[in-house]
Amino acid sequence: MSKISLFVLVLLLVISAYPQEKIPLNHQVYDSWNTIEQRSISNNGMWVCYELKPQNGNSRVALYDLNTNTVRYFPNASMPQFSEDNAYLIYRINPLKSMLRKAKKQKLKKSKMPHDSIAILNLNTNTLFKAADIDKIILPEKGSGWILYTSYYTPPADSSRSDHADTSKANQKPARSLIIHKLSNVKEWKFPYVDKVVISKNAALIAFNTISKQNKSIHGLYAFDTKAEALVFEDHSAFHYKQIAVDEMGAQLAFLFSNDSLTVKYPVFSLALWNKQKKHFKILIDKHITGMYSHWGISPFASVYFSENTRRIFFGTARLHIAEPKDTLLEDEKASLNIWSWTDNRLQPQQLKELKKDREKHYMAMYDLDRKIFRQLGDESIQTVKPGAKGNAPYAIGYDFTPYQQMQSWKSPVYKDVYLINLKNGSRNLLCKQCPGNPRISPAGRYVYWFDLEQSEWISYKLKTKQKKRLTHNLPVHFEYEAIDIPREAWAYGAAGWTEDDNHFLVYDQYDIWQLDPDNI
Repeated sequence: MSKISLFVLVLLLVISAYPQEKIPLNHQVYDSWNTIEQRSISNNGMWVCYELKPQNGNSRVALYDLNTNTVRYFPNASMPQFSEDNAYLIYRINPLKSMLRKAKKQKLKKSKMPHDSIAILNLNTNTLFKAADIDKIILPEKGSGWILYTSYYTPPADSSRSDHADTSKANQKPARSLIIHKLSNVKEWKFPYVDKVVISKNAALIAFNTISKQNKSIHGLYAFDTKAEALVFEDHSAFHYKQIAVDEMGAQLAFLFSNDSLTVKYPVFSLALWNKQKKHFKILIDKHITGMYSHWGISPFASVYFSENTRRIFFGTARLHIAEPKDTLLEDEKASLNIWSWTDNRLQPQQLKELKKDREKHYMAMYDLDRKIFRQLGDESIQTVKPGAKGNAPYAIGYDFTPYQQMQSWKSPVYKDVYLINLKNGSRNLLCKQCPGNPRISPAGRYVYWFDLEQSEWISYKLKTKQKKRLTHNLPVHFEYEAIDIPREAWAYGAAGWTEDDNHFLVYDQYDIWQLDPDNI
């Protein structure tokens, strides 16, 4: 017998001496499995954090130090993120699942449920700051040194008011307060009854509004300058404040306001602008401005935002609601009836599902701060508008889905008529009829591009020459998802982006990235 055969025989005897029992897969095994979520790398590349989430139980946060190759774990923690300057790790501390389960069984109100805490770890000094009963955490996108969070809070009674007893009773209701936290010295400013909060990308300006029906001196709109570490603007003149926006540099604040009382069902809003340098605010737009459609006004349901260069403000308009006559019928005198016709663009269940969306429907408009011009960009014929180059481009793309809405019940892709909208004069030019794609404007604003779902190829349209090019028509690879197994056109693997000044367009196939000349030369 050879040495190899003898070795195999001995090995088989040893293996057979130990019974091979497979561990059964059950819920106890599943509960021990973890998924990795919320992965993040610090901007300097020296720290990595992620959340380990079990099937059952509380998550924990892992912090990996690339300098020492060591890992620290923080129990009952989730949603880690680094500050922009790499100096802090911010995460949530969650109540135990057993505590939440007990509270749910007791059917406690949301305000009485156990809440998260915030943890802020200084990565340089290894010191940890915590605060309990928090709701939202807001970090600036590019600025550092500041963090915002909202906390469940019961403000003290205002003893200066004549209706002190009523206010005290109202103050027993839990509210949210905004905490502005300076990271370097753990200094904080607190503001009660906060509603909406925004912060500029560079953390220079924080804007928020508060709502208090009991205390008019609190109800209002505020702006906090982080350099001055003080409020630099506040207004209490309006009953309603909506859709607050700050520009990227924190120099301007735009918002909607209405002086209609709180009892008015459909208040009429105006758009106002406050400038930090000039230290004043002015009304830019109301329903009487030139260019506003008859019986239209500013919609409180549409977001307000600045273009990246801060010279344009985008917002929404809609038909004004007509006050309904007072209902004098008794409940047993009313009839409830839903009527649907086969000629409707949408099926009845879809109509009912989207009823709230229809009531809040709005269309994009723009105000040019340099030219002081209002421009209506979208309307009932062009329902969706997407400005190019983060609002800086001279054009926007408009979509009209109306002619093809009925087809959505049986046909894919979702077709649309695509228009090129000139933001300077408001003119519209049809770019693509029954388009089987979603055209976008390139970052530098030189091209419109999209993936044609029917032809499975990338298309470019040069705005200067008005020439359309099929960029991937003759290439020997597939740019559409090849493993699709549902009855619809395959979507693209995707685009990686554009090089500087729109010189080249980068797209994916299954394995590689292709550099395309948008002029297809």
